[in-house]
Amino acid sequence: MKKSIILAMASMLLSAGAMAQTDHSFQKNNWFITGGVSTEGFMNTDGYVTASGKIGAGIWFNPWFGLKLEGVAGGTHLMKEYGGKVFGAHLSYLAHLYGAKEYKPFNLNLTLGMGFYHHETGNALQRYSYINILNGNFGLQAVYNITPRWSIYAEPGLLVQPKYYRPDEKKDVAPSGYLTAGITYTFKDQFKGQGQKVSAAEMEQVQSQLRSMNEENARLRDRVNALEEEQKQQAPVATTATAPTADAAKTLQDAPDYVAFFNINKAYLSEKEAVNLGAYAELIKNHPESKFVITGYADKQTGTAEYNERLSQQRAEAVYNTLVDKYGVNKDQLRTDYKGGVDTMFQENPRLSRAAIIQLDK
Repeated sequence: MKKSIILAMASMLLSAGAMAQTDHSFQKNNWFITGGVSTEGFMNTDGYVTASGKIGAGIWFNPWFGLKLEGVAGGTHLMKEYGGKVFGAHLSYLAHLYGAKEYKPFNLNLTLGMGFYHHETGNALQRYSYINILNGNFGLQAVYNITPRWSIYAEPGLLVQPKYYRPDEKKDVAPSGYLTAGITYTFKDQFKGQGQKVSAAEMEQVQSQLRSMNEENARLRDRVNALEEEQKQQAPVATTATAPTADAAKTLQDAPDYVAFFNINKAYLSEKEAVNLGAYAELIKNHPESKFVITGYADKQTGTAEYNERLSQQRAEAVYNTLVDKYGVNKDQLRTDYKGGVDTMFQENPRLSRAAIIQLDK
């Protein structure tokens, strides 16, 4: 059995070595659009933006240099019980502090910016009905990547601006805390190749490799059985052969492995994968005395160890639930296992590690 495993792995490594490495570097010159809502105050109760909407666009030149330009419109609190309006534009510098080298579900970005704001104060300040100011900000942007292109973020930070709400002190500056939440869409995947789905040709190639491995295992097993039979015939004490029982006839001695692929950061089967599982479900149901194990995997390059462990478990459970709920497989024939994030299993391609494998539980 050890020999069969070694031979199978060697054949996979030889085929993998012939494949070109897949490029998963950061997408440079990647444009994006963004929108969100923001509020100020926390440290300043005299003049601040109560709520504003933001919409803008930007570009990531590389992981450590991005620019974002936003338009801002909202309402303000001015002293006591007065209110006003604010309109403006804000230019921000962006840099990845975490998640710059490879795709991860979570990123942490630095933001440094400067804005031009037009405040309409009405009659609240008596001396003037509007004032234009410049302000600056520093923030940390926590990003969750929903897909390789869509993400949501929360950004707390510090804003420094003149005391426009105090006519006698409008040249002085005051700090305010702010909190912004929003959504971003990049026009290209953040990292090359991350959004690509496993193609039908790649799926077939992997399944073909697994079939070849099982055929090699079967050939080696037949040789071992033949040698054992030869030794029995040469033994001095004759043994009486017993007919196989009905249960033994229903138990598989060998079965091909099956691989179900998943999209990045997802733990649900596509409609195509769910349909493809039907044939394997019939194999399992036709051998009720056989047991099978479903092992989930995740791509080590796209998440923390804890995240990938949970994701691989959920993928194994997704296949298990499809077999039991959709195709009526006896749950007593199945068990699940999970391996967390792994290095590339097939063809040096991380996308092919986002999978769950069904194997005969020997």
